Amino acid sequence: MEWSAARAPVWQLGQVTAHFGCDNVASPSVYMLAVGAPSRVLAPRRAPRGAVRRAVPAKKPPLVIRAASHGDDAPADASARRPRLVDPSNESKKRVTTTGAKRAVETCVACGGVGVVECRACGGKGTLAAGGFHAKNHVDMANVVGTNWTAHRRTKGWRHFECIGKSPADKANGKPRASVHLAATCDRDVTVWVDVKELKDRHLWSAGWKQREDLDWIGDPDQPGGAVAVPKPGAPCVACDGEGRVPCQRRGCVNGAERVRKQREVIERTERTFKKVIKATRGEGTEGEAGEAAAELRRRMKRQLKDMAKAKPGGRAGRDRGDTVSRGNNGNGEEDWGAWGRRRRDEKLDKWMRAGAVPDEDWPEDDEKKPRSRRRERRRRGRDAGWDDQQ
Repeated sequence: MEWSAARAPVWQLGQVTAHFGCDNVASPSVYMLAVGAPSRVLAPRRAPRGAVRRAVPAKKPPLVIRAASHGDDAPADASARRPRLVDPSNESKKRVTTTGAKRAVETCVACGGVGVVECRACGGKGTLAAGGFHAKNHVDMANVVGTNWTAHRRTKGWRHFECIGKSPADKANGKPRASVHLAATCDRDVTVWVDVKELKDRHLWSAGWKQREDLDWIGDPDQPGGAVAVPKPGAPCVACDGEGRVPCQRRGCVNGAERVRKQREVIERTERTFKKVIKATRGEGTEGEAGEAAAELRRRMKRQLKDMAKAKPGGRAGRDRGDTVSRGNNGNGEEDWGAWGRRRRDEKLDKWMRAGAVPDEDWPEDDEKKPRSRRRERRRRGRDAGWDDQQ
């Protein structure tokens, strides 16, 4: 039976021609293929009805720029190098990381990357206020009569006052706050009424009779108003060890508390190593070069351990740093009244001793037997002085 292309179905011939790129079906092989071809070849499977159809995005194609290639196979001439195509939108999305870092180092918004923040307990001053965590003076209206107060500014010529009366608040008659009646201790005729709100202010009044060395002073004492007293700084803040700043506690801050913790671990590990070495070399003798080297090593390690202990928070260095008032000073460079009185007493005693009231004699050495009591020593000196006068 002869075959003919005209006898084949038109839809089969069209699909075979389109699939295999044939312009006509002029051979038996192509005809037989068209007749026996599977349905998935001649008619591809359509997408299911519930499938999501994704359309081609209508946005503009990404801008393509040319970047110079720095490969080893690039020509020596820079003008002859073949640039490579890069997408700036993708390049901008890449995170800039440091060499060897797994992730980018972002600046902490709490500390700005420095790793420390202001101490909230002391406000960054390093020392507590005059009353510690109590910002105001305590005034008990039930027992305020008889209490003593010190004015930081000279009030009617005086600074020390005593409470002799009180006046409670009477809002119905237009008196919103209570007041106290103070009298000068050195002149009872000088009195003044002070509002309780003003009396609670630590920058204006201090509870009790304060001496000159108990306060800091600002201004010239020769002025009509005199110098102005201010409270002395309180104890060093225990939260920041008197530094005024604490490590940043924000999570993810690489320079904050995490770094301090790692440094502390390194210091503790070093201390343990030093102590082990000192204990291991303690039994070795000091003879020879090896013994001298071991002894020198122990001395150096002990010195370093001592310095590390001083540098710790709350150590001796921190206590010395917090003690701003030197001995014999009131904090503003002036000597306190107590030291001035003791110096006058010492001068009088020295003058009396140099006048010859006490005879010159050889005082006993430290290794000699000391007298049993001071009374016997004075009696002995008196007898010696009387015997010298009679002679």
